[in-house]
Amino acid sequence: MPSEAPSSDSVALRPENELDIASAPSANTDAVSLESLATYTVGFSAYSVFAWLFDYPLFGGVMWYFGALWGSLIMLALTLAVDIGSIRLYDWSKRDWLALEFIRSHRDYVGRNPLRRATRFVLTKTPLWIQVLCLSLKFNAFIITALLREEASSYNGLSRRDWGIFTLSFVAAQLYWSLCIYGGIQGLTLLLQ
Repeated sequence: MPSEAPSSDSVALRPENELDIASAPSANTDAVSLESLATYTVGFSAYSVFAWLFDYPLFGGVMWYFGALWGSLIMLALTLAVDIGSIRLYDWSKRDWLALEFIRSHRDYVGRNPLRRATRFVLTKTPLWIQVLCLSLKFNAFIITALLREEASSYNGLSRRDWGIFTLSFVAAQLYWSLCIYGGIQGLTLLLQ
């Protein structure tokens, strides 16, 4: 008796570890090259150190010294320059040094991994303005714009839509962060009195 070719149903019912990864779409593989991993590690580490120094000692120090209004305005200008400079550097380098393209690839994910499914849901099913506002509580305008912009992998600047994302996330993040730092300074002042 000749053996029958496996049907597509039998392939779909096999456990995930038996799937032929070579035939799977790229968004469904967890394969990341060693070079990409090194790039992500160096890029994310360098950016995290820079962001921490900018967000805490610099932002807090400027607001402490100049007060809430002038400190916020000074940091607004500095943050705008840093975020636009970061976008220009990201486009100029033409490298995904923060793994944002890898995260964007989860839009097409089909599988059982709950984190990747949640990422797909957030990136495809929620309105853009909700994504921007929620992400603004944790990330700056550069990260949000690079993650949500159209044709991000082309590294060719920002479209009108992308500038809208940048503006909304920049304003939301600045308001949120200024209020957080101001509240922290006020709390610290009360403790020291």
